[in-house]
Amino acid sequence: MLKLGRYVRLSLASVALLGVAVAANATTYDLGTTSLPAALGNLIPTPTVTDGDILTLKGLWDGKGSTALASKTSWYFTSAIPGLFLSGAQISNNGFANFSAQLFDDSTNTLLHTFTAGVTAPLISLATAGLYRLDVIVDLLHGHANSYTFDAQVVPLPAAAWLLLSGVVGLGAMARRRKVTVES
Repeated sequence: MLKLGRYVRLSLASVALLGVAVAANATTYDLGTTSLPAALGNLIPTPTVTDGDILTLKGLWDGKGSTALASKTSWYFTSAIPGLFLSGAQISNNGFANFSAQLFDDSTNTLLHTFTAGVTAPLISLATAGLYRLDVIVDLLHGHANSYTFDAQVVPLPAAAWLLLSGVVGLGAMARRRKVTVES
């Protein structure tokens, strides 16, 4: 049987418990579907997200009516605690000729990320607890039905970072043990 050191067992147990805690508390927040161009998104008060929660939203344009260039929709959510991240954030663009999506820290109007349709974003830091805004801007062309969808999961510091941190602590403990042995 493989013999694991105390620090390695402790690290593996803490990572496993973190994964169970995140999965047990997950809530899916559907911010809604908005019909463009009357695009208000969701209104404040917003859902407050925390570890493991999933965000999803949709925008639909039926292609009827007049052309409305640069229709902007703002979607809001609040982070419950500082230091969370958006993981697996992706927005799909189904047919809009001109399309952009950007995530902002709404309290400071700081741009956090510009999304490319169909590309999964790297981890996006939600460093402060507070209000966040996703702005989606599309051109609506008469006769062209289009849609977009956004999905992301809110996560704490990734498990890989915890594992790395526990490994560094373990190496430090081993170095300290060697130093004490050499001095004896």
